[in-house]
Amino acid sequence: MKSLEKKRGKLPLPPKATEGATLSVRVQPSAGKNELVEIRDEIVKIRINAPPVDGKANRECIKFLAKVLGVASSQVSITGREKGRSKVIRIAGLDQDSCWQRLRLSLSGR
Repeated sequence: MKSLEKKRGKLPLPPKATEGATLSVRVQPSAGKNELVEIRDEIVKIRINAPPVDGKANRECIKFLAKVLGVASSQVSITGREKGRSKVIRIAGLDQDSCWQRLRLSLSGR
């Protein structure tokens, strides 16, 4: 490790685990349209138009949440339970309070 530091200078530190927001999301794939349905017991329920085949619903879920939250798709990732309807989603660069505020604002603006 020290030899790398000498050759390239100091290595960048990995992001802190506390940076970003984490959401529990319940996804209903193959819905008529993409929409934020409700927030109940700190679980975000959404409907996604894409079918749950070959990761299509997961990709659409990421794009939809990025749009709702006003962040880039690259900042949104599924960090747990990729195969089921219940997922753990991580949003980099957005704190937990701001994330909930944006979701509630989006729900109220329907």
